[in-house]
Amino acid sequence: MGNIASLLFEGVFVRFPKLMILAAEFGFGWVPHMLWRFDQNWRQFRREVPWLEKEPSTYVLDHVRFTSQPLEEPEKDEYLTQILEMVHAERTILFSTDYPHWDTDYPQTTFQRLPAAMKQRIFHDNAAELFNLKSHCALGATHGA
Repeated sequence: MGNIASLLFEGVFVRFPKLMILAAEFGFGWVPHMLWRFDQNWRQFRREVPWLEKEPSTYVLDHVRFTSQPLEEPEKDEYLTQILEMVHAERTILFSTDYPHWDTDYPQTTFQRLPAAMKQRIFHDNAAELFNLKSHCALGATHGA
């Protein structure tokens, strides 16, 4: 959280508009609170950071990606769905297994109740875009030799 705040409020994303950051192995359940707090404080203290022309959450959502591990598992599935919506998971979350650790997440058992389009984004498309990979592979597709 502190690193993202520093990058954001020191103007790094403004100075380097194509810069992308991957926050790996920090989870993402804390991100909605951070975004709300950034925006609230920015509205109150905007003159302190005049280089930020948009809400801070916009910069974070445009420049930072998060991995799914460790995956927060709230008591109700709909809570996880709400968190995923709040962090705009269709563009910000990349699946990660955390292999070889004991709490490895497996693609076959992770995010089972998500819509197919969102799963495609999390398990493939977001990483392909971040790393500029040219692939047209869809989840579940097999490639012959």
